[in-house]
Amino acid sequence: MYQKPLFWYTGAVNTQTILALLVLPVLLLSCSPAPAPEIQFPVYADPPIAGPATVRETATSLAASMDLRELAGQILIVSPGNSPAPSQRFLALQDSVPVGGVILMRYNIGEDAAAVQDMNAQLQQAALNTGAGIPLFISVDHEGGTVFRLHGVVDRLPDAAELGKSGLNGRQVQELYYHSGQQLRRLGFSMNYAPILEPLLPENRDFLRYRAYSTEPERVYELGGAMTTAMLQAGILPVAKHFPGSGDGDPHYTLPLFAAISDADAAPLSAAARHPALYGFRRAIHELQLPAIMSAHVRAPALDPVLPATISPRIQQQLLRDELGFSGLVITDDLYMRGMTLSYRPAEAGVLALKAGADMLLVMGPGYPAVHDAIRTAVADGTLTRSRLEESVIRILEHKLRLDLAGQAQGLRSGSSAQLN
Repeated sequence: MYQKPLFWYTGAVNTQTILALLVLPVLLLSCSPAPAPEIQFPVYADPPIAGPATVRETATSLAASMDLRELAGQILIVSPGNSPAPSQRFLALQDSVPVGGVILMRYNIGEDAAAVQDMNAQLQQAALNTGAGIPLFISVDHEGGTVFRLHGVVDRLPDAAELGKSGLNGRQVQELYYHSGQQLRRLGFSMNYAPILEPLLPENRDFLRYRAYSTEPERVYELGGAMTTAMLQAGILPVAKHFPGSGDGDPHYTLPLFAAISDADAAPLSAAARHPALYGFRRAIHELQLPAIMSAHVRAPALDPVLPATISPRIQQQLLRDELGFSGLVITDDLYMRGMTLSYRPAEAGVLALKAGADMLLVMGPGYPAVHDAIRTAVADGTLTRSRLEESVIRILEHKLRLDLAGQAQGLRSGSSAQLN
């Protein structure tokens, strides 16, 4: 039995407040309105689920009961097709490849909130009827501005650069993002690939010009931390990106070079963990219990002279987990991006990413069953162990339990999520 969400909010926010925050920041500050009640960050502890069981115990028991097909499926986040309804192929494959999550792009978004809710209800019904009956992470890129899939369905969300220059403080931005997160939750989403916790640098300026909050690491953390907190309060899992950094290009087309951290900065590796380029990640991990990170398809020769970050144990395990102390989900960027496919087939990259320390694989191409097969084969031949898969699946299930995805799916089926505002 799934517990209700742990995330709660004590302040009221409406669309008029949001518009005022966006259009009249100076007026807001000068008029000194009564402060909203304090938003408390959710405690990611082990609340009771059923009887004496904890989230960790429940997740561990569920993972142990799964067969290899189900375990390997939970690792995958895939595309459900290219229209505002799940494709017949996706639905048919759910029996053999019961995936752990889906990502919706602009072409998956219907004309209004009801259409999006119906899409997400169908997706959850397909998941609950197959495999171990575990609800999906339904994910979306909802940064705002230039990366905004829900045009015409939810309220406009400005891009990060606009907010960074706005003069709004973290508290005000947190309220903006909380309102946005509530809308996502009511539509049936549970995961957002945001915030970007990288500072704007000379090398990433073309790629992140509108998507980074600031050149100043402290400002990046202030606003990125506000999004992290607000999304969790709304029942959405924020996935901070891109670790360790985006580098000098677009991974959709090439494998960028991340050179912000030099050889001198990374000797020893513990020194790299203190570099300003990682400031936002470091503080969010230590102060906000950051729950999830997306790895970047980049070459980072100072951190690993051989392997790209996505499949580098030195970056994913030694730097991120050991030095920075991250214990949440590591999710790859899409394995079909040319940044990876120039050198690795998606199935090959998927196994290597899991060996390096990733927990979930974003696989947007139609070949995701081959990635699923490769994971199962890797366990069979000893390249991966079942315990390694269970380690990741336990992390996945813990977040699904805490976010009450079963309750959310039930709400979508009953129509109780229909009102967005």
